[in-house]
Amino acid sequence: MARIGLKARLSKLEKQRRKPSPNRVLHYNPADLAGGPVSADLPVRVVGYWRAGENPASGPLRAFAGRFALMPDFGSAAEWEAAAERQQKELLATARSRTNEPATEAPDIVGTIAEDVPAPTRKGEKGARFVELADGRTFDRTTGEFVE
Repeated sequence: MARIGLKARLSKLEKQRRKPSPNRVLHYNPADLAGGPVSADLPVRVVGYWRAGENPASGPLRAFAGRFALMPDFGSAAEWEAAAERQQKELLATARSRTNEPATEAPDIVGTIAEDVPAPTRKGEKGARFVELADGRTFDRTTGEFVE
């Protein structure tokens, strides 16, 4: 039937799958970026496995063709965590502000306090004060507490 050449096709696909390909992630030293935007002169290097006879590449960013992901390379996990925490704080500060002001100057957005947010209603419930949950507990929507 349609099995003619199937074994040859499968072996060809397996050979293609087993070929190692270069990693498409470029690593850079965060100190080289110096807080500015990424430029074509940013020194980067590729980390990963390579075909026989090839060496991992390094050089300026403009020397690499195609699509690569840029990944900062920190010396230790503690430095990585500190940088991630710093970036998260900066992102949250900008997200809180509609004018891109720092978090110390931007006021809180209305509705972030728990008392301002109404309790969720289930489908079919319009304004019931007490909500019976599936586990048997009763929730009071006006006080925001569980009723004993």
